[in-house]
Amino acid sequence: MKQGVVIWLTGRPGSGKTTIARSLKKRIGQEVLHLDERLAGSTEQQCQHARRIGAVARVGVRKGQCVICSCVSPYRELRDEVRAHFNEGQFIEVFVKASVEVCKARGGTESFIYEEPVDPEVIVDTENCTITKSANAVINWFIKYNLQ
Repeated sequence: MKQGVVIWLTGRPGSGKTTIARSLKKRIGQEVLHLDERLAGSTEQQCQHARRIGAVARVGVRKGQCVICSCVSPYRELRDEVRAHFNEGQFIEVFVKASVEVCKARGGTESFIYEEPVDPEVIVDTENCTITKSANAVINWFIKYNLQ
C-alpha cells in the first residue's frame, strides 16, 4: 500500500487556505480527502476542531490517502500535537502567509490569535503570489523530496 500523507494548510482566517486546498485537490489527481475548517467560535473551539480534523486525517493517511486539511490551528503547540500522531514525512505543514490587513479585507478577523509556524515544510505568501503558484510550491516540495 502506498504511504498516505497529510498536507496541513495553516494560516490566519482569510489567508487563502481553502482556496489553495481546492486547487491542490484538483491537481493531485488521486484519491484526495479535503477536510475544511468552517467552524466559527472561540479559540478553544478552533483548537478542538483542529484536533478532530487531525484524528480524521490519521484514518485517511492509514488508508494511504492524501489528506488536505485547511485549518487555522492557531497555536504552534497544537500543530505539533497533531504532527506527533504521524510518522516522519507524513505531515507536511504549509504556512499560508498573509498580513492581518489583507486577511481582514478578504473577510477574516483581525482579532483572532494566530502563532506563525517556526519551521514549516512550505511557506506560500498569498499576498505576493497567485493561487496557482501557491499550489505549485506545495507540489514542487513533493517532487523535491520524491513523495509524489
